[in-house]
Amino acid sequence: MMVLIVGPVILFVVAVTVFRPHHFPAGDIRNEPLFWIVAAIIAVAFVGTLIAGSVRELRRPDDPD
Repeated sequence: MMVLIVGPVILFVVAVTVFRPHHFPAGDIRNEPLFWIVAAIIAVAFVGTLIAGSVRELRRPDDPD
């Protein structure tokens, strides 16, 4: 359930990191826009999967046994 709180914070940090100016040494892969696009997609997929699992767990009816 903590993912429902921490997940959006992680996505916010990823968004800020992706859209800020990058000043790495020449030839560094972190200067490439494709690197940041792939990193953002991976973060969204990972956090989205965790949030979906948390929501599914919360919506599951309690077992009376």
